[in-house]
Amino acid sequence: MERKDGKDEESRNKDLRNEDNRGLCDAALTGATADTARRFGGAVSAYETAYNGYDPATGRTYDRSLKSVGEYAVDPKNPQKSYQQHAGFSAEILETAKRNAEHAINDDGGKSARTDDLDHTDSRYDGYGVNDQYVDLVELDENGDPITDSETQVKFVGNSPEACLDKLASKKFQKYLDRGVKLMIPKDYYEEVMKEADRRIEDLQKQLEHAKETGNTELARKLEAQIERYQQIEKSLEPSHLTKKMAVFAAKHPKTAAGIQIGETALRAGLQGAATGAVFGGAVSIVSNVAAYEKGEITKEEARQNVARDMTRSARSGFVTASEGAVLTGILENSKNDFLKEIGGTNAPVAIVQAAHSSFRIMKQYSEGKIDAAECTSLLCETTVSEGAQAVSAKTVSAKAGSLITAKVGSLKVGSAVGGALGGVAGYLATQVTLKALRQARAQYHEAREYRIMTETACEEEIVRMEALQEQIRCAFNHNMQVVEKGLTRANAMMDYGTEQNDVFSYLGGISSFRRTVGLSGNVMTPREFEGRMRSAQPLVL
Repeated sequence: MERKDGKDEESRNKDLRNEDNRGLCDAALTGATADTARRFGGAVSAYETAYNGYDPATGRTYDRSLKSVGEYAVDPKNPQKSYQQHAGFSAEILETAKRNAEHAINDDGGKSARTDDLDHTDSRYDGYGVNDQYVDLVELDENGDPITDSETQVKFVGNSPEACLDKLASKKFQKYLDRGVKLMIPKDYYEEVMKEADRRIEDLQKQLEHAKETGNTELARKLEAQIERYQQIEKSLEPSHLTKKMAVFAAKHPKTAAGIQIGETALRAGLQGAATGAVFGGAVSIVSNVAAYEKGEITKEEARQNVARDMTRSARSGFVTASEGAVLTGILENSKNDFLKEIGGTNAPVAIVQAAHSSFRIMKQYSEGKIDAAECTSLLCETTVSEGAQAVSAKTVSAKAGSLITAKVGSLKVGSAVGGALGGVAGYLATQVTLKALRQARAQYHEAREYRIMTETACEEEIVRMEALQEQIRCAFNHNMQVVEKGLTRANAMMDYGTEQNDVFSYLGGISSFRRTVGLSGNVMTPREFEGRMRSAQPLVL
């Protein structure tokens, strides 16, 4: 039977099968990328801490942050000199953030800390003081205990590698060499400083040989001491993760500097999410398309094209889900609100991102006339229910699988990724048992309506009435779509503002506005409404 929208039953079944396959791929993707978003979200949180000074792990706000350094007084007559001086502080903070970001991404449980930021009431840190003259940074193990010989003094001195070496070789820095302290210098200075030190050692050795030949023992003794000093400098140096320009830029533009690091982290998360998406989305697509081919529902060429298409789409979706999920996770984890912080520690950020993109895709299909209002509403409900179930199931299963499977493929952590994918698929399949019944009821409704229209074609008056009613419905839908478009524009503006201004309530308010626009209930809108919800006796439904 030919449908009014031009699709026959076979084409209709193929669309449903493709939608089911897409749902399975999305379910696997949601679970598999959850771990990526969690780890890179921790890295984003580290950069948030660097900017605002708030550490969500301890609940403490540090005295110095990129934001506070950026507010330091600047000499109007020589601002560049002021920024050069402030660069040492911004280098300490940003270096700590970069180290902690890598700890979070590697999920190794370690932490890097500035000695100024340690809890000095803890006896484990008795060896370190505020404004410690020898140590700026120290590495801590998973228990928070200082790691032996991990102490570092950050020295972003001099306007060039040569000037940097001159300062390191001065008497002012001899105390660090005598104590054997590691000296961290800008990444772009390190190689040049080492080469210049070798050149100076070679030149001093030639002078030493000449002094010994002429019997000038006093000069020979001074030259030997200078050679030893440069050799000590070479042994003590290590490169920072930052260049000198990056440190100065962070002192001048702290918010932009932190944003750049968050953007780079989101890009790394996206690339890993794309790889994960291609692997797991492709695997699910292969299984489903091979099964369809064996049943004779599709040809071999169609199966091959479907797999290639699903892998590409899953890679693209994995990139978006992982990168945006990581940023949202980091923002929520860095929140001072315990409830939002708790959400950031779950798979909810990934589910929110995935649901938002799925809902946008459904609304796009509706606006293009590919689905009707009943199908649009049903699919939106399926997306909301399914994503929530996938998030819960993925978190549970990935935790179990992560402890049982420890293999790696390249840079992918297979244990948690496989567990997340299995959990996501399990949650998806569980919701589909109920949602399939809704689809069948919807199909029966279409068949009954078509039959009724066919039997009433002989009644002209009824046809006129139905056409008039159809025109009224069309006008109503056009009006509603204008409302929906305005609502979507407002929601996107709120989400963009929340991302740019680091305002989590504006971001979540945008999501709530979107949900209300499409007829779903919104939860968190504004801080005042959120507090009202929390104080209310009514249950808060996510």
